[in-house]
Amino acid sequence: MIALRRLSLLCARAAATKPNRLTTPLITRTVAPLTTRPLLTPSIRAYSTTQPTTEPSNEPTTQQPTTDTLEAATKDAGRAFFEQKDYSKAVSLLKALLSRPDFTNDSIGIIRMVAVMFANGGKECDQDVSKAIELFESLVAAQSDPFALFGLGLLHVKGRGVAQDFLRAARYFQKAADAGNVQAHYYLGVLSELGIGVSKDEAKALEYYTVAAEKGDANACTNLGIYYRKRGESSKSMDLFKRAARENELAFFTLSAMTDRGEGVDPTYKPNRGFLDLMWITGASPDVHLQAILVENGAPLDFGLDLFDFAKAEGPVKDKYAFQFVTLLYNAGEGSLFARFLAGMRYEFGLVESFGHGMLMDTYKAQHKPEKGEFKEPSYNRIALDMYLSAADQEFVVAQRKLGVVFAKGLLGVTADPTKAFKVFEELAAKNDPIAQYNLGVLYLNGLGVEKDLVKASEQFQLASKQGLSDAEYNLALLYEQGEGGVKKDVARAKQLFTNAAKRGLLDAIERIKGQ
Repeated sequence: MIALRRLSLLCARAAATKPNRLTTPLITRTVAPLTTRPLLTPSIRAYSTTQPTTEPSNEPTTQQPTTDTLEAATKDAGRAFFEQKDYSKAVSLLKALLSRPDFTNDSIGIIRMVAVMFANGGKECDQDVSKAIELFESLVAAQSDPFALFGLGLLHVKGRGVAQDFLRAARYFQKAADAGNVQAHYYLGVLSELGIGVSKDEAKALEYYTVAAEKGDANACTNLGIYYRKRGESSKSMDLFKRAARENELAFFTLSAMTDRGEGVDPTYKPNRGFLDLMWITGASPDVHLQAILVENGAPLDFGLDLFDFAKAEGPVKDKYAFQFVTLLYNAGEGSLFARFLAGMRYEFGLVESFGHGMLMDTYKAQHKPEKGEFKEPSYNRIALDMYLSAADQEFVVAQRKLGVVFAKGLLGVTADPTKAFKVFEELAAKNDPIAQYNLGVLYLNGLGVEKDLVKASEQFQLASKQGLSDAEYNLALLYEQGEGGVKKDVARAKQLFTNAAKRGLLDAIERIKGQ
């Protein structure tokens, strides 16, 4: 039978966003450069075996070959899809598998995989959502398949191939959840929290999130973490973010921000209003993030990892974390700037899987061969810095912000250089970036890399607060409260700014409001 690992690798490639190949090197610095060639090259022949196969059939697509065994029928469908590129025939043959008496769970996995390929489009086939729906509906009719029910719900959430319909999506998710699909619980929680397709019900949303979180769903852990963090339960939220950090970027970024501020560590800790590098952690409310999940149609469908059975996977990529890390490095090598930034974060915080790291070091060795002596493996900090530099060099704003913070604080083995940080933030602030405006204000406020100037600090905080950045609102409130930075003392204005920041989930502001 077909190796599940190969199916997993194949499906991940098909579901990934098409990479933008770059002609410039991945790392432009002199230390151990990477390359734009793929770090992972899984075979696209998922249906091949060690035994020789027959030549592709030249018969018309309407004539289906007669097969005696499920394995032979599966190979016929595989050839139609991968070799003949006759997708109508492939769908017909895959649907025919469902009526066989020797039908197995492996066959369900294959049909799911092909349906996801059609839903996403990619290297293996062009997007054809109608065929995805046809396969999902066949799985539901024949097997009441929970994953297919979830897939149909997700297509209706995204409005991909069908009209966007949150009510129908909720019905599909409920059926999928009743049949045991974990992700369906998570999406029901999102719909319930936002009141989309179902009645708005925070208590119900928490129930759905809790069920999904207990079964290991990273997205549900993240949303629960956001909920408890807004309530001021930093320790509980940090535990949830730690559980989700390997899979969910928002959890990962929030965890890093909380760690930087000392949240969830010491209840007596008073976080300073330090530098920021992640807009969606401090400047956007959780609701904005959840809305983005629902309405972002440009990204691949999030069918998740329950499509793959990692417990039975073969070879060194034996669990989902290793698989995700390898895929992340692959996308970084293919030119994804966001993947490079994420890889940098993974290395900065030590969330590295040994197999993927070994592959990356093979690439480093190939590109950096010392004339004398052994190859010296770079530190995690050096790799993280390389990743950030690579993305920043191509004007990826998030990475540029990060580098500004690296220079300001002296992170990753870099000597603190506030003057360099000032130049980075000044350039970004001129482009109306709120994080850079805020950080520029912090530099002026403290006289770091520039002469101390409370008036200019206040001006930058004003600009950032107009874009809804909660930390800027907080600092501006302090200036109004004290009558400093060129603004008149205005306690009412300060209170309003504290309230605005509290509504966006800023814990410091929440505490200030409680104390008033």
